[in-house]
Amino acid sequence: MKRMYFFLEDRKTILRLDLVQCSLQIRRWSWDWYMLGNAVIVNRKSSVAEESARSSRDSGRRCRKLQAAAAVRRSQLCFTLNGEEIRNTSEKVRTFLITEEMSLMEKTKKLRAYDPAIKRPAAQRESLRCSVGRMLRRRLGVVFTAALLTPALVLFFLTSPADLSGEQALVQRMAELRERLHHAEMLNQERLQDVILLSRKFNLIIEPAPEGGNVTGFRAALSQETRELLTNLSHNSDMHLPSIYSYLPHLLHTRGATTPAFKLSKGRHSATMVLGVPTVKRQVQSYLMTTLGNLINSMSTEEMEECIIVVFVAEWDLDYVRQVASQIERKFPEHLESGLLEVISPPQSFYPDMDKLRQTLGDPMERVRWRTKQNLDFAFLMMYSQPKGTFYVQLEDDIQTKKGYIATMKKFALQKTSEKKNWFVLDFCQLGFIGKMFKCVELPYLVQFFIMFYNDKPVDWLLDYLIQTKICNLDKDTDKQFGKIQLFFPHDNPTASVETQIKPYKAFTLQRAYKGESYFWGLLPQQGDKLQFKFEPPVVLKGFLFRSGNVEHPSDRLYNTTVEVLPTHPLSSLTNYQKEKLKITEDNYVVVGDFDDMGVAEGTIDESFGTIKSLRLNVHVESDNWAILSEIHIETPDSR
Repeated sequence: MKRMYFFLEDRKTILRLDLVQCSLQIRRWSWDWYMLGNAVIVNRKSSVAEESARSSRDSGRRCRKLQAAAAVRRSQLCFTLNGEEIRNTSEKVRTFLITEEMSLMEKTKKLRAYDPAIKRPAAQRESLRCSVGRMLRRRLGVVFTAALLTPALVLFFLTSPADLSGEQALVQRMAELRERLHHAEMLNQERLQDVILLSRKFNLIIEPAPEGGNVTGFRAALSQETRELLTNLSHNSDMHLPSIYSYLPHLLHTRGATTPAFKLSKGRHSATMVLGVPTVKRQVQSYLMTTLGNLINSMSTEEMEECIIVVFVAEWDLDYVRQVASQIERKFPEHLESGLLEVISPPQSFYPDMDKLRQTLGDPMERVRWRTKQNLDFAFLMMYSQPKGTFYVQLEDDIQTKKGYIATMKKFALQKTSEKKNWFVLDFCQLGFIGKMFKCVELPYLVQFFIMFYNDKPVDWLLDYLIQTKICNLDKDTDKQFGKIQLFFPHDNPTASVETQIKPYKAFTLQRAYKGESYFWGLLPQQGDKLQFKFEPPVVLKGFLFRSGNVEHPSDRLYNTTVEVLPTHPLSSLTNYQKEKLKITEDNYVVVGDFDDMGVAEGTIDESFGTIKSLRLNVHVESDNWAILSEIHIETPDSR
């Protein structure tokens, strides 16, 4: 049996419709009519002329009914669907029906021309005529029903949920293959560049020999075809093409400057998604192992096979790097073995002399060195990750993810690709540079930009500038971001004058933060710096809450900082036991709390202190980061 296939372009899927029954019924109907005609010819007896004339008239009526029925079949069966194959099939059906009609007309003519002397009893003729009528009605009914039901079945298949889910999976798979093709083309271009650069090194070897001279040395060992090929690839150019050495010229003088100083890898490649996790040595506590455990536990088994997590230990102390790698080996041995986890660290020779940087943005040199190194850290990590997968996601070492985060990011990215919507970055988190997804084929844009301006701006600023340049729109819409996150938490605090020795960044002052208008952002707190709140008039305090850092800059927290209050009246009313439990400073401030590892200070204040005329935050250790106060809440008995 032949099956007809219809390609429905608007649904982008192939639906197979079986019209065998329709064709079979038409063939059965033709065969029955043929056998019936034979039976009439064989069994017919001599009849009188009037019986012959009546038979002729009956045959004529049957012929006209047959023609009308054939026209109905043609009009009903030739329903229209999209696609060239549908039209071709309709033509075949029409041709078949016309052929059958002509064949039946020929049989009718034979019946009319048959010997009228042969007779058949009238009752037998009438019974035969009724049988033929019923048979024709049944056959035509089947054909007509098939012609009506087939379009309905097509619509049913089009709206089937199972087919829709299969179609979506097919579309997503096509988008993924398209992105992988782009990645393969990028790798091919890079290899071609390598070949061209390498071939230029053969210039001295393959230069034509002087006229009449002999070909000697290595050049003599090459075939003529090889020499011509290398000559074509090694043509001299009047232009000097920029490269990484244009912006980091010191790399020319150090061998291995672009090779990881430490590498723990099984060499997995062709991944769908590469997750970059930079980490540094922290003074207080490291969350790297917790973060890696969360990243892995939130993946399915299939996702573990198509992802790579690159842990980038951004330290030059190889002993510390090996210590981190050993911890990862002990905690995640199976994932290192499978290739899901990799650990690398950069060589110190990749970075310029940090003591010769230009001071920019009015930042202290310590801050300039820190953000310069971060820019180059990210560039090194991206260059290493680029050839390993299709998509790249920038993360940090102190984050938490939700179950199915890989599937969510992958589905959204491929959806944009299938819709042919061009995108440069997808933002799955508002934590600074965290959760930013890029196509690996476009990472060179970022790397080049970071290397060009590594001494000028912080990395998150450079990203915004690059997006503004490429997309011409800094508005963060729903195509780029997933929800808004609050950067500060305002409260109605008691009237106070505020002051601090920490220099604020731009308009992020302590005064505005206390009023709930913004958050405080200060440059590099030093030992002995204070943030002071003097109440006018003095008030009774019930409790306090100070939160440092925010979602965009989670590392800008206060560490080794205490919360201290100065009562209006001397503490002479307190018992000696109470005084012994208190920690009192030399200038009579009472320590009532301190900031924890998460940068939060929260506590209550004893009512026995009476009214408080001043509260301060006292920094005891110099910080490597800036400091943000995203929440200031000083409670009084009247606070809600």
